[in-house]
Amino acid sequence: MSTYYLTDRVTRSLALTHTEVLSTVDLFVGMMEEATGVLKEAAAYCPSVSVMKKWLDDHPQEKEGCIHTMIQRKVTTELEKVVDEAICYMQRYNQIFLNEGHLLKALCKSNHPYWLSFVHECTIPIEKIAACTIYARNLARSLHDLSWSVRSNEIKRATYSEKEEVLAFIRTNFSREWAETVSEAFTNEVIPLFLAKKQTKLIGFAVYDTYEKRSQHFGPMGVLRSERKRGIGEQLVTCCLQDMKAKGYESVIFYEAGPIEFYEKVCGAELLSQ
Repeated sequence: MSTYYLTDRVTRSLALTHTEVLSTVDLFVGMMEEATGVLKEAAAYCPSVSVMKKWLDDHPQEKEGCIHTMIQRKVTTELEKVVDEAICYMQRYNQIFLNEGHLLKALCKSNHPYWLSFVHECTIPIEKIAACTIYARNLARSLHDLSWSVRSNEIKRATYSEKEEVLAFIRTNFSREWAETVSEAFTNEVIPLFLAKKQTKLIGFAVYDTYEKRSQHFGPMGVLRSERKRGIGEQLVTCCLQDMKAKGYESVIFYEAGPIEFYEKVCGAELLSQ
């Protein structure tokens, strides 16, 4: 479990809960109270936080559970199951940060009586909340005020001679679909693909303008799990955005981004309305 982490948004949500034993409803209300990013959209569909907290006050807690190693809090048995399922979603997407989307996806699928009673009595619109929080979303960022200028020695533009190595790396560590998308980069005179290397070992990549050949679209991007939390992803994003600005692009679209908070933090990307 030590190789996994909580996003800042989830950490803030947990900090807003004050019960000794955390339940599914406590977690949900904490996320709605945090209300930034996709949670702001979700909270707009819900009753006020005070109304939801009153429901908590008026209803007994679920059966006491134990301390969950991932969130370092004592949780009910049902919330323990929800968090474990959320971790499975995170792992399925080859991610190491547990985010609000993973947790809400698991929560929305829960059929525990306590949770379902809360959803019914507080008229929580599960489908609307799921639509804005648990699926990949599009983000955008203007490039007019882009001022980053420092590039890491670890990041270089790909060359034609590296094509087979790069595509094999992506097929092995990510997916064949991503490899097919990235292969389009090598049809350009100036390759819109940047690589991260550790000495001579390929550890990450980022590309733009290749997904369905859509101009001004960033991605996909991937970094080996063993090399994450070192700022490599941020450097790859920076290099691509610098390159896009140099081409005269006015903005960038992060199409169907999964780690939404990552792009919000590293470059100030903002959610596009659905």
